[in-house]
Amino acid sequence: MYSTQPLVAGLATALFVTFPASAWENLPQKPYGQADLLPAPGQFVITPYYSYTRWLHFYDGKGDKRVIPQELSEEDFEVNDGMVNFEYGISRNLALDLTLGLTTGATRFFDVSNEPHTDWGMMDTQVGVRYRIVDEAEQAPSGMPTLTVRLGGIIAGTYQSGFPFAPGSGGSGGEVGFFANKKLGDYGVNTFADMSWRFRNHDIPVKVQTRLGLYYAIPWETAALRMFTPHVAYKFLNSFGGSEVSGNGPDIQYSADVRERAHILDSGIGITDQAGRELHFYFDWGFSGENTPAVMTYGLYLSFPFGGKK
Repeated sequence: MYSTQPLVAGLATALFVTFPASAWENLPQKPYGQADLLPAPGQFVITPYYSYTRWLHFYDGKGDKRVIPQELSEEDFEVNDGMVNFEYGISRNLALDLTLGLTTGATRFFDVSNEPHTDWGMMDTQVGVRYRIVDEAEQAPSGMPTLTVRLGGIIAGTYQSGFPFAPGSGGSGGEVGFFANKKLGDYGVNTFADMSWRFRNHDIPVKVQTRLGLYYAIPWETAALRMFTPHVAYKFLNSFGGSEVSGNGPDIQYSADVRERAHILDSGIGITDQAGRELHFYFDWGFSGENTPAVMTYGLYLSFPFGGKK
């Protein structure tokens, strides 16, 4: 089996996250409603990320699972993403974000001679500003959740957007997102939900991603640690319009305007220390959809806060 070498991405200056695709929406994101957790005024948060995605099946335009042809049963499709997320708190309710990264994709089951094909380049860059409209912890009307809005721009990466199931959309555009977080009682259980609209050039269909989940902030007071945070969420991605993937293996018919629908189960656990640094592992499973791979994604990140007003 052909494998890509793992990637670690690097370098930039201040700000947040998400990455689209040319049939597959490649979206490493901070989990469990962290868009509502803004940096303190004057504080930087730097988060290096790594995610590894592997899949052996994809869902065609009718939602049927297509398997890799029998003669290539030992092959798969692999994507490595390495990135850095930067955030900066302007005020208590306003923050900037930016994410830069590199990506690789590799497979050979689309080649009739079973030769390996690879692609790599910069991931789609996303820059944005978040404003917290309501904070349930302070002066929120009774029963209201924390509410945050985000406006962002997307800059196309340098990978080959025509690569089958390329790790990015190949288009630039904008994004509008709404995020909600609500505490359930006094025991650390929270529910969260978000919705983001993405629109890009090059005839890429408008896409909406929604997410609904729970996380449990479990206190763990020791000299080094402060909290454990397991979470689970359901994500749904929907494209408005676009074409279908057809065929299988070497005869696959694929276009950059593919209409993708994906149902994904996301789970993970985070560990926060007394200095506010967080190590988080997450796992995504694409269990259904149309024109989308049946992904299994393993992700890891570590957040480092610096400075900020007390």
